[in-house]
Amino acid sequence: TPNLKILTALRLGQNKEGKFLPNIACAILLAKDPVKIIPGCKIHFLRFEGTEEKTGQEYNETANMPFIEGPLPHQIDKMDKVLNSRIRKLQTLDEDGKFNLKPEYPRAAWYEAIVNACVHRSYNYRNRKIFVRMFDDRLEFESPGPFPPGVTPENIYDVQHSRNPYLMESMRYLGYAREVGEGTPRIRNEMQRSNLPSPEFLQPELVAGVSVLVKLRNRKADYSNKVGEPEPKKGELADKRGDLAGKRGELTANSGTPAQMNKETPEDFSELPEEVAERLPVLGGKGKPQEMRHAILELCSWRPLMIQELAIYLSRSSTKSLLARYIAPMVEEGLLQRTIPNTPNHPAQRYSTTSKGEASLL
Repeated sequence: TPNLKILTALRLGQNKEGKFLPNIACAILLAKDPVKIIPGCKIHFLRFEGTEEKTGQEYNETANMPFIEGPLPHQIDKMDKVLNSRIRKLQTLDEDGKFNLKPEYPRAAWYEAIVNACVHRSYNYRNRKIFVRMFDDRLEFESPGPFPPGVTPENIYDVQHSRNPYLMESMRYLGYAREVGEGTPRIRNEMQRSNLPSPEFLQPELVAGVSVLVKLRNRKADYSNKVGEPEPKKGELADKRGDLAGKRGELTANSGTPAQMNKETPEDFSELPEEVAERLPVLGGKGKPQEMRHAILELCSWRPLMIQELAIYLSRSSTKSLLARYIAPMVEEGLLQRTIPNTPNHPAQRYSTTSKGEASLL
């Protein structure tokens, strides 16, 4: 058949005695459940509050989604949607003197990083998966195995080598990749075009083995990475990058009613993921319970939020009612978690979506 001819031409298997025998690359690309063959053929997305991953009682994970599995194109599409829903839109002043909403990372850069991680990882590490981690100041893409032979962090823009040529050619045929050697320069060029730091390519030695680690830093890194200088306070950041919390000051239980704060902050929606921001004004304070719960989960999966912040976004006049009717029950159901679990009424308490809550959004 024509399809089998295409698979054979792409070297995804062989025709023997009238039967098509797929190879590993074919299974990774097209099998319904490739983890049965390569257990680590999956992506694990994690979101951390702050700029480092902590442990123990200070563990700061705010989102731990179910593994993204399935055929490789499906994994890339799903990871694309996950990041696109979480990357904020920030107001920036362009050279023409006009303010425009721009994502904190250019999509072409992080999309290419996802594709590179999936296509160029070492599948010899059969049990190790790809990690995508989001911090306040950066995105990290960790893929199993070292750089391909001959490639180093120093020459990565100049040396071309594909570890999985059949997989690479098939992904190019499907429109997910271009030519070998174009991906990393594209990531760099897109970051520089957005006035962001160039990507970092590292090869750390981990307990589980060597990995390739790609870091994309946002504008927050301009402040936090200056040696000998403390990171600016929220109010200082607000003047330069439109930080939401900094614009209105730290919200506490005595900060005034949500209605008052909302009048002072009409630009609050500018940082939200676009699809969430578009729905909230329509939802308003009269949303159906299921719609409200869904919106709360989406908001708290974006980043941990205080009850006052949630009230602003949801146009609720009473934080007490919002807490009693939605937040507290959702915590009991395991859909939300407190960032300060041992002190529920702490004035700095925030709520984040749990992995169970993330799963309910899928």
